[in-house]
Amino acid sequence: CQTGFSVAYLTNSRDLDASAHAFFKSHQIELFFTENRGYDFGMWRRYIAYTAKFRREEWERLVLINDSIVYFQNRFVQIFHAAEKNAADIVSLTENDEMAPHLQSFFLYLKASAIGAFCERLLNEPDSESFYEAVAQKEVGFSVAMRKLGFSLEALIHTERPVLFSYPELIAD
Repeated sequence: CQTGFSVAYLTNSRDLDASAHAFFKSHQIELFFTENRGYDFGMWRRYIAYTAKFRREEWERLVLINDSIVYFQNRFVQIFHAAEKNAADIVSLTENDEMAPHLQSFFLYLKASAIGAFCERLLNEPDSESFYEAVAQKEVGFSVAMRKLGFSLEALIHTERPVLFSYPELIAD
């Protein structure tokens, strides 16, 4: 909310207590319940399908964040500023070269030029049934497809070793 972006919180269908609902209301956060299927991309697909096309066409930025991965310290304002300054159409925090060079999808910052193509791809794909399928088809496949369409992709943080072996370095940073 401190970034000035409208926030939609996607979560699996469940009961939330009154204090959670009060928090969402006081911060003007849209709450979207969906089934817990298809990993992050499945939840994002269902929200984007629910969101009227005219509303998607008005988006100037689309930021997709898995809050269980990203929220270590509240650096969203700094991260969003860095993503905005980056010349790439799509920005992530980290990248990976496994299978093919790709942005890691726990944080994706899409600029206006890439939102339509991303939504179109996402809406035309079924949910992944396994974690490895989600990584291969959605995360890696998304980066490969977007590059083929001519979009530029960039990570904000670069590590010396593969990112999966760089957690101590990332946490220290």
